[in-house]
Amino acid sequence: VDSNRAAPPPGMEQAIQSNMAKVIERQKKVEEKVQKKKDDQLAGVSKDLIARIRAKEAKKIAQKMIRDPEKDKELGMLSRCEMLVRCLRVVYISAGKGCIPLPVI
Repeated sequence: VDSNRAAPPPGMEQAIQSNMAKVIERQKKVEEKVQKKKDDQLAGVSKDLIARIRAKEAKKIAQKMIRDPEKDKELGMLSRCEMLVRCLRVVYISAGKGCIPLPVI
């Protein structure tokens, strides 16, 4: 009985495959329309210029993916702050007072 539950009905696989074929066909049509729009918009622009612009955009994207050293240093400092706050909390709790004088810290 359990094996019958796991197996799909006989026509289900064919229906899924035909549906997937329709979806893929629609996606291809949409991609063709988008490509045609791009080609129409770029008509009259030299291919060298387009290639340079695309290269520049790719370079910008690559730069965004790399973290700069200043940001890395700042994140390192913030990660150390977490430990500092934990130590201060332990000192505060162990003192048992409402406030702690600055020289103790």
